[in-house]
Amino acid sequence: MEKNKYIPISPFSDTPFLGQAREKYTHGIYAIDPYVEVFKIRDNVWAMLAPCTHAVGDNWLYLIEGPEKAIFIDNGYGIGDLRGLGEMLTGKPCITAPTHFHGDHAGGSAQFDQVYCHQYCADMIKHQLYTREDWEKFNHYGEAQHRYYYLEKDVLPSFESNPIGCPDHYIINLGEDYDIELIHTGGHAPGLSCFLDKKGRILYTGDAVFISYDDMPGLGTGLNGPNGNSKYDILHPECMDAMFFMGRMDDLAERVQEFDYVMPGHGPFDGPASVVTDTRDAIHAAVEDPYNYSEEVLDHRGVKQYNMRRGLARVRYNLEDFAK
Repeated sequence: MEKNKYIPISPFSDTPFLGQAREKYTHGIYAIDPYVEVFKIRDNVWAMLAPCTHAVGDNWLYLIEGPEKAIFIDNGYGIGDLRGLGEMLTGKPCITAPTHFHGDHAGGSAQFDQVYCHQYCADMIKHQLYTREDWEKFNHYGEAQHRYYYLEKDVLPSFESNPIGCPDHYIINLGEDYDIELIHTGGHAPGLSCFLDKKGRILYTGDAVFISYDDMPGLGTGLNGPNGNSKYDILHPECMDAMFFMGRMDDLAERVQEFDYVMPGHGPFDGPASVVTDTRDAIHAAVEDPYNYSEEVLDHRGVKQYNMRRGLARVRYNLEDFAK
């Protein structure tokens, strides 16, 4: 498949990291889906930049090729033929595993025959998503901050999906001994989960863990809290509690010897496993004394929130809700 000779879209934030990634990895845009920029980051792994349709921030989607099938960890906004791109790159059927139900991570689920996610993520997808009306609301369609970079014909004709709800530690097999493990974390969303590529020794973290350098105060694990936004209260609010997330991060930090690299859903990727222990330390510090925060920031909605920073990680929270 011939690559496009131009990039028809621009990222929300053209960061120094993105420039470094373009220098380090083979990359390009493919005509089959011109809405993602594709980076070959391992022999069998691609990272795909999906520019956001509003101010939430650009996404990284990851494609892992196994012996018999390939899997997308997250699938973007539901714009373009992502599945066709994956099947072109790998020559194998593609399935998907959204880390959580938010529309920038699971908006493309309907184009896949098999969608694997935590049961609570599946519950939220079935309860809240997807209709065109829901999609337009998430993408702020028609509002000033909406980024209308795409053609209407390339938006999925249907957003209806019937995901397979999986328990914690469920194994998705890509053929032979190539296993991907689902690890539930909650926190940012009720069913938020990481996916561990056991053979590749890579942890895909969605919005659970971020690599946040000195000049990135807006990039951190956003804890919405069970009382922070009514749309998250509908199902499984107990998983939005900071204590729940802290316990899950304690468990995950005990497994850092099982992976070498962390691939988040936003910002820099290919970071060290220690970002997980940094996130654990940050959430512990926030729970112990939420008023001793590292930074005061505004989220993408303009809402004042607070960061607790440790090492390469930040945890962002609403102080009033968090300190109750």
